[in-house]
Amino acid sequence: VSSNFQSLGTQFNFGNFLGSQSFNVKTSRLTGSRQAQGQQYSININSAPIGPLTFGSNLSYQSKYFLEANTGLSNYSSGSDFSTTNTLKSTRNLYTNLNLDQWGGLSLNLTQQDAWSRNNINQNLNINYSIRIKKANVTTSLGRAKNNFGDNANRTLDSVSLNVSMPLELFSNRGNLSAYISQSGSSPVSENVYYNGNYADDINYSLSQSKQSTNVSQSVSLNLSHALGYSSLGYANSQAGSSSTSFGTSGGVVFHRGGLIASPPLGETFGILEVPGGNGVRAAGSKSTINRSGYGVVPNLSAYAMNIVDLDLSQAPLDVELESTSQRIAPVSGTIAKLTYASITGRPLLVHFSGQKIPFGSAVMNEAGDELGTLGPGNRGLIRVKSDKGVLKVTWGDKPEESCSAAYEVKPVQKTMKTDYTLLDLVCQH
Repeated sequence: VSSNFQSLGTQFNFGNFLGSQSFNVKTSRLTGSRQAQGQQYSININSAPIGPLTFGSNLSYQSKYFLEANTGLSNYSSGSDFSTTNTLKSTRNLYTNLNLDQWGGLSLNLTQQDAWSRNNINQNLNINYSIRIKKANVTTSLGRAKNNFGDNANRTLDSVSLNVSMPLELFSNRGNLSAYISQSGSSPVSENVYYNGNYADDINYSLSQSKQSTNVSQSVSLNLSHALGYSSLGYANSQAGSSSTSFGTSGGVVFHRGGLIASPPLGETFGILEVPGGNGVRAAGSKSTINRSGYGVVPNLSAYAMNIVDLDLSQAPLDVELESTSQRIAPVSGTIAKLTYASITGRPLLVHFSGQKIPFGSAVMNEAGDELGTLGPGNRGLIRVKSDKGVLKVTWGDKPEESCSAAYEVKPVQKTMKTDYTLLDLVCQH
């Protein structure tokens, strides 16, 4: 919504024995020096597998004066005029996939677009065949594109490509080697060899060489990047007749009620994570960690789709326990989502109670009556306490004789130990 532009969209999704179907309706309204109102309707159908075969179709139609939200807000919200000469009228897409098990897979994709100025402005047909041969993935593609608009009207362009990729370790570092060759129309054959790998999960590097026909164009490039907790650093060098070198850094800063968060690049839609006491925790797949204030970010969320945000606890402090490590969210495009993960903080203790016959599963509580955990086999249990000194109460019923108490104290020498948990042997008495 802006002063001169408003847009509204609604989407319905269904899943059943036929597969999945979605229906999308959008409307836009432009005011100011040029008043225009339009609608867009789209249908997406994906079939359930029929043996080895799946297929689907995407259909979209829009009226002449419809504007996408991003286009309307960025270009025309100030009341500027716009042209409808090249506005798309409809897009039709049909695809099918055939799973051949150990013999690979075959897919076909057909797309056609119409504009208000002319029908059949773009027609594309693509056929892809993929197969895995031991550790190598091989994909070959055939394509035909026809353009019926502008200077290239009535031009048909055929293309063919072959891509081979396989894992390859160099000096005990994980990596992947890819080779790609393609030709489009009468253009020279294009060849590309690309290797990318990482060192210690933090430094990413790549080396590529590309060539177009013999003595036409050849280039070699090297890229090196290091992802920090709050940003990324990059170095690139390329040679193609001339040499160029570049250095760069990128990141983001978020101001919110809980303070300031420095992060990697955020994207248009992202989330703020709140994990009390979770310094060092990060969202799975993200380099952004939770700061000392208990906040972090998860960048580049998919708008209008279900995102599963799991937490990576490999670097989590030992004095925090999370009640949940996964959440789901489907954000609107351009929004900032808030995700809160409840946590329990405290010194981890591995306690063993003696002096009583205590049933399996008995509750362990602190002096305030808060439950800290339950006992497992052998009267042992893992609990977390906020104080280094206090009294623990174990209960397994409502009667006075169905409970016992034990005083504990974490000694200074135990505080400095670097073991995962502090071990305590306690005598539990009525």
